[in-house]
Amino acid sequence: MQLGVNTFGLREELHADLGGTVKKLRDVGYTSLEICGLFDEQNERVAKAIGDMEENGGPMAKSANRAAWTAEQAIAYLPRIREGRLLVTSCHLFHPALYDGRLTDMVPKVLRFAETTGITHYVVSYMLRTRAECDRFLPELSAAALVMRKNGLVFSYHNHGQELEVWEDGDCALDYLMAHTGPELTLQPDIGWMKWAGADADEKLQKWAGRIVSVHFKDVKKGIDPKTTPQPFTAVGLGCADTAAGMAIAKRRMAEGALIEEGCIIDQDDSDHDMMDDLRIGRETLLSLL
Repeated sequence: MQLGVNTFGLREELHADLGGTVKKLRDVGYTSLEICGLFDEQNERVAKAIGDMEENGGPMAKSANRAAWTAEQAIAYLPRIREGRLLVTSCHLFHPALYDGRLTDMVPKVLRFAETTGITHYVVSYMLRTRAECDRFLPELSAAALVMRKNGLVFSYHNHGQELEVWEDGDCALDYLMAHTGPELTLQPDIGWMKWAGADADEKLQKWAGRIVSVHFKDVKKGIDPKTTPQPFTAVGLGCADTAAGMAIAKRRMAEGALIEEGCIIDQDDSDHDMMDDLRIGRETLLSLL
């Protein structure tokens, strides 16, 4: 099983020293990196989308611009990452079209990027709260997923906390999205955001087990209200998220042949300490649950 890291939490380190950070990750024992891709120019539309994220998306949104690479940047960086012996097969997508309702505009760019880079797994997240928001994006989401699958790519939805907020009828955005899309849209559950939202991670993981192809691990500090704490995250294994449930579903899906090669990914958005030390602790935690 590959243990990887998403680049979001390493945005400053990678920006300052790409090669050195890759070497440190290998020295810690990581074997893969999941990148964040920006399929548009860094212009006013991007700035507006990031501003919307900061207003509605919680603490993770504040550094989105630094974390996301343009397609051109990613293509330039990938040889150096791979020369450092880190596997890269997965990419989170950030694009203002996601917030304007034109996800399908992005798909041709992703297909060209996939052909150039060999990356086969792509992940989106809308941070949706309401049924109306879900209904607005469902047609584009389904259409994009079908095109991606037709071209041999895996296309996943990644939850944040908003998708787990319970509606008056007991439903939530994540359940609604999964129920109203087909198997062409897979799922990358984020264990930490489930805890942030107060959801039962194991219940959600079991409910949608057949759609899960990778798992994001993050952890939430103990004894806090994560929704009001500016920086609620800690090293995986030191907090109160249900990491064991996440690893259990990852092992199950791996045994079923459904987990992607880079299927277990630590996505620690921030750290109060040294991020590399936290990532070392996180890796040791996941290894202890194998």
